[in-house]
Amino acid sequence: MPTVELIPDGNNSYGTLWQYDYTAVDEGSSSPNDSDYIRSAVNNRKEFFNFTTSTDLDGKTISKIDFYYRAKKASNGGFIPQLYIGGTAYDGTTPTLTTSYANYYSTWTTNPADSAAWEKSDIDGLVAGFKVDIPRGIGNWAYVSNTWIIVTYVSAGYGNDVIGVASGDISIINGVATANISKVNGV
Repeated sequence: MPTVELIPDGNNSYGTLWQYDYTAVDEGSSSPNDSDYIRSAVNNRKEFFNFTTSTDLDGKTISKIDFYYRAKKASNGGFIPQLYIGGTAYDGTTPTLTTSYANYYSTWTTNPADSAAWEKSDIDGLVAGFKVDIPRGIGNWAYVSNTWIIVTYVSAGYGNDVIGVASGDISIINGVATANISKVNGV
C-alpha cells in the first residue's frame, strides 16, 4: 500500500520540557542524525511536536499510522510514545530501549480518540511526542534523535488483488489508470 511520511515541523505547547526542540529530530527516515537529539531525565516530562499533513492524503482511505522514532537510553531511561488528540494523550507501545540508538514504532489502525477509522482531518491536526517514564536515580536519561510518522493509505480506484498482484502495485489496466476505475464488469 502507498504511504506518506510526515516529519515534525514545530513544537507543540502540550509538552516542551525536554532539552532541545523539534529541529533536533526533524530529519525524517531517510537521513537519521544521531548527533543531535532531545533528551530528558525527569519523570513525566513531555515533549510533543506538530506534524504537517500531506495533500497526497486528500480523498484517500487511511488504513493506519505508524509513529516512528530513533531512540536510546542511559542507565534506566525510558519514555512512552503518545498521540495527543483533542486534549487527551493516547499511549503507544512503550519501547524497551537499549544504550545504542535503534528505530522503534507504535501503530494505530484506528483513531484512538473515537475508535473510528482514520480520516484526513484527523491527520491534519496530528500531534505526537513522548512522556518520560524514568525511575529516580542518577544518570537515567531518555534520548530521541529522530521521529517521523508513516501514514498508510489505499489509493482511489480498483482495490482488490489481481492474479496475486497487490492492487497497490497496479497502476494501469489496459491503458486505463486504476484511479479512474470504480467498477469492473458492473461489480
